[in-house]
Amino acid sequence: MSMPRYPLKIHLITLTTVLVTLVGGSIGWLAHDRTTRILHESTTALTEAVSRGVAREIALREERVRAMLSVIATHDALRTAGFESRAEVIDALAQALRASPQLVALYVGYGDGDYLLMRHVDGPRDEAIFETLPGTRFVIQHIERGGIEPVSEYIYLDVNLDELGRRQRPEALTFDPRQRPWYRDAQSDDIIATRPYRFFTSGLMGFSLAMRLPDPAAMGIVLGADIRLGDLERELARLRPTPHARIGLFDADGQLIATSDADQDAGIFAPLLAARAQVGAGLAPVLGNANWYGRVLPIRDAGGEGYQVAILIPGDEMLGDARLLLRDQTLLAGVLLVVGLVAGVMVSRAMARSLQQLAETAVSIRDFDFTDRPRVQSAIQEVDELSRCLDEMRLTLGRFQEISHRVAQEEDLDRLTGQVLRDTVDIARARSAILFLEEPDGFRAAAALFDGVFKDERGAESLLQHRERLRVTEA
Repeated sequence: MSMPRYPLKIHLITLTTVLVTLVGGSIGWLAHDRTTRILHESTTALTEAVSRGVAREIALREERVRAMLSVIATHDALRTAGFESRAEVIDALAQALRASPQLVALYVGYGDGDYLLMRHVDGPRDEAIFETLPGTRFVIQHIERGGIEPVSEYIYLDVNLDELGRRQRPEALTFDPRQRPWYRDAQSDDIIATRPYRFFTSGLMGFSLAMRLPDPAAMGIVLGADIRLGDLERELARLRPTPHARIGLFDADGQLIATSDADQDAGIFAPLLAARAQVGAGLAPVLGNANWYGRVLPIRDAGGEGYQVAILIPGDEMLGDARLLLRDQTLLAGVLLVVGLVAGVMVSRAMARSLQQLAETAVSIRDFDFTDRPRVQSAIQEVDELSRCLDEMRLTLGRFQEISHRVAQEEDLDRLTGQVLRDTVDIARARSAILFLEEPDGFRAAAALFDGVFKDERGAESLLQHRERLRVTEA
């Protein structure tokens, strides 16, 4: 079975296409892989920076309130009985609330179930919850269980702490500070921080700081503060690693505390939070949505260890530069492929034309056609060398053919001898030549040509005697 044969241009075009595709594809894949890896690592580092930023913000809030609690804890009015005596601490509580917008409320719980809380009213939501009076800036809630009848009421104060009115809230008697986590966890004068939870009165998400006051009378006094976390939207939005990234702050149970977009619910983070094994792991495509990359990072250096930061980054933003680079490289490879194909076609045509002409020359030589024709010239050294050799072969064979014709037609032996010698020396590019004639008893030197000088039989014999000085080639 014969091997299939194709024109040279097909081989060159195929070779060019394969080489450009392999080289361009390899370079493009390597560049895309490296760029993707670098972007992935840099984005991972950014997510860690986001986690540190959130932790730092929570820690700053905690640090400010810790300092305030330490100062308020020195107030003697906290260690007295009855609201009227304890009310002397209201100025200190109001000053602390004004100084820290993230501070939702300050409160004191007692071992007998008494409770004193002061909070500032912030917006229509608080006004509706506490049924405030016009102009209310602060609300005081106090519960006393030591009298004949338990008392629970709200006291409304304006910005100057002047009383605007009171309302009895007997339904609030169901609240017992001794059952709250901040009261139970505060066992000494060291300030403790609770895990994030939803506040009883306002329903806001946050955490509490609490400390047990030194109490000679064994009143079981615990001073606490609620710090909101739901207002972290602005800080989370500022920390976004890409323009459309999503950041969510969650508690240990996956309950949403705050997001980088106020109108965003926790649903978008559900697939990410469902993969618990990914907590602390690197960025990975979100399950069921390859257009997003996500990561969950724990916050260990804030109040407690109950926080998780979930970060979602659009794939187009995270890998946009890598995809753009891959697109540009693909376009460049396509341009190079087209240029390579055009160059391959041009070179193959030039080579094929030269080789075709050489083939025609070889066919004419095979057919004993030694007529003059222009020598094929090529920029390819091997092709040009082959053309030169074929041309010289054609000329040589043509000269031998002329000699044969001359031998057949010439009747003067001496003249024929001289002419044959000269033509042979010229064809062989030799310096000298000796012509032998065959006789019955062997070969006889009939004539010679030495350095262009014709010599008869005696001169030829003389040359033979000194043949050891000559480089002799028999033909």
